[in-house]
Amino acid sequence: MEVSRKQRICYFDVEGCAAFGKKKLEEAIMETGNKIEVLNHFTEKSNREDFVIVVGSVRDQRIEVLLKSNGEKPVKEPQSTILRWCKMVEGTILLLAGSDQVGLMYTLLEMAEQIRTEGIEALRNAENRTEIPENEVRCMDRYLLGHLDNEWFLSEEFWRYYLERLAQARFNRFCLILGFDTAYMSPPYPFFTEVEEFPEIKVKVFGPEQKEKNKNMLRKIVSLCHEYGIAFVLATWQQRPWTTEQEELVSGLPEEENVLSEYCYCGMKALLKAVPDIDIVQFRVNHESGVGTQVSAETFWNHCTDAVADAGNELGKIFTLDLRAKGLTETMIRHAFGRGLKVEVPTKYWCEHAALPYHLSTMRSEELAQLDNYNHSRRYSYADMLKKPRYYSVIFRLWNYGSTNLFLWGDADYARRFSKSCGLSGAAGFQVNAPLSLKYGHELSHKEVWNTFADESLRYGKWEDERFWMWYTMFGRLGYCTDTPEKVWIREFDAHFGKGRGKILEQALAEASKIIPLITTVHMPVHPSLRYWTEMSTGFALFNENNLYESEKYDFQKEITYGSTEPSDHGLFYGVEEYVKDCVEKKMAGKYTPAQYASWLLTLADGAEDKLKQARSISGDEENAEYRALTVDINMLCYMARYHAHKIKAAIELAWWKQNKDYRCLKKCEEIFRKAIGYWELLSEKGEQAYYHDLDFSSAGTKTRRGTWRDLKKRTGSRFRDNSKSSERL
Repeated sequence: MEVSRKQRICYFDVEGCAAFGKKKLEEAIMETGNKIEVLNHFTEKSNREDFVIVVGSVRDQRIEVLLKSNGEKPVKEPQSTILRWCKMVEGTILLLAGSDQVGLMYTLLEMAEQIRTEGIEALRNAENRTEIPENEVRCMDRYLLGHLDNEWFLSEEFWRYYLERLAQARFNRFCLILGFDTAYMSPPYPFFTEVEEFPEIKVKVFGPEQKEKNKNMLRKIVSLCHEYGIAFVLATWQQRPWTTEQEELVSGLPEEENVLSEYCYCGMKALLKAVPDIDIVQFRVNHESGVGTQVSAETFWNHCTDAVADAGNELGKIFTLDLRAKGLTETMIRHAFGRGLKVEVPTKYWCEHAALPYHLSTMRSEELAQLDNYNHSRRYSYADMLKKPRYYSVIFRLWNYGSTNLFLWGDADYARRFSKSCGLSGAAGFQVNAPLSLKYGHELSHKEVWNTFADESLRYGKWEDERFWMWYTMFGRLGYCTDTPEKVWIREFDAHFGKGRGKILEQALAEASKIIPLITTVHMPVHPSLRYWTEMSTGFALFNENNLYESEKYDFQKEITYGSTEPSDHGLFYGVEEYVKDCVEKKMAGKYTPAQYASWLLTLADGAEDKLKQARSISGDEENAEYRALTVDINMLCYMARYHAHKIKAAIELAWWKQNKDYRCLKKCEEIFRKAIGYWELLSEKGEQAYYHDLDFSSAGTKTRRGTWRDLKKRTGSRFRDNSKSSERL
């Protein structure tokens, strides 16, 4: 049926962020060559043979009546979407609605994308669908580490692009993290505003003009967040540098913690009054904030909590306060509630990594040994934070920069399972780290701008972040609703790679995206992400003397080998030597074995490589930068999978030799390990051709999150050269 060249639309109660959705809908319609006629009411110029589009939220009585008269109970849950064909005496109505302005924006943005993909017939072919968000909180974290980050921090163009992307993907929070193990903005207050009570405290690296720019941009970012239906979270972590590898950038900062506490109270209050539209404040209350050595952490942070409450009282608003679980005490929680604040507790989902998408089956032995020390017992997973009654909201924070940070990632199955798990025991939702988090490293590493790709033919878009569109879509849309139709991301793959290749490449990336999380699950030699970055790690050495140590501080690593390394979830997975020992003693536990997960890694590599071959058999633009970059990343991930699969098998043979002294096991170990070495060489060669020579994603206190796969000096956990020598020792 031929569609009218004029689309008739009634707008009821469209304001705030929904105006952005309205703009996108109208642009999509007009791009098809159709015109728009705005009606005051759907009864105006009725035509029974056509339909009228009605747009609004259910808080408008006319929308509520439309739904009820068609047998639908209006959805009231916040940020819900509604698409419904309604039959009225006046004719047929296509209702595009939401439970509120955010939900309405989501409905309009989705309809706009369908029109761009399918043409104007997408309106006539629209199917009834109501979506209620499964996670109340869907937050994106971004780190500001040093002055080179000003390329995006001080760019309104970047923020419009970035926040529009978050809105399209249905993220409803954005968290800007300041002072994460970097002297830059530690503490943040003097970088944005004057603190009248402490005029002697100044920023060393710039003057009042830059401070004013920072403040104005922070105000702008908050305003833009609200324009796109996103709540803004300001996270302040270090209150002064806590490691010796950081040079203080603030002069006059008090040495006495009781005085520093007063300064932070005054600074936080001044910052909130200078940028009053901030929605949520997040504190890092553990020892890595740089405080709590002279006065108790409770005393220090309760005073900072007072600043949030007092600023809110003066502004006539109630802030939400996020108190991160590590180091958090019941006294801090009670104090925040006592000041009238809404309290949330973000906690790490899986150590400081992205492993498999489920909650740890057991607490790690290191945490269990120190249950009374909240800096340890509450640092990973939910610990005891889900106990009831619970008056605070729990948010699960995925520290994916420890694992999936550099390579492209896109696995709908992972995102769906992760999303489901974040509702555990009524938890509010999740936070995830933006891809390329910690790029350039901490402030002292900021020397010059560099692109992660050395090969210019692999670069795509103005902002490096643009290549991760599938990452945002899958975590955002499936974090909102786990039964989101596949077409939502397949249409993006088709648009970027062509309809012939899009679906196949989506499948290839999904297989490859499982590799790093699986390796992280079964092999975690050290738990902090600042010392173990799965994407850039050989894992520990087969022989402990070949391990690389950052300093004498971490001497315990000298005793760890690839075979003795614990899985990050030792409740469901065997470590290599643990498995062989239980085999010998005939006391096998019901856990996945090293042979099994080595086989899984090979299967994933086979699957991803097979899909790439299928994609190559289909004609397309071979010079497309995105396509070339995608194939580079998938091939590197497959080499990584094969390297670890063979190293696991070699470690099994070595563990058997330790038990039975059968030298045939040593010979087999050598043969298998040489194959592993070959795959690491392929990985290194591909990485050397494609990526920058010094990928610095470090933070103060670590030297291992930089270099390349061929780098022999800056390797997390082991030196590849020495791993090669280990085969000679065999």
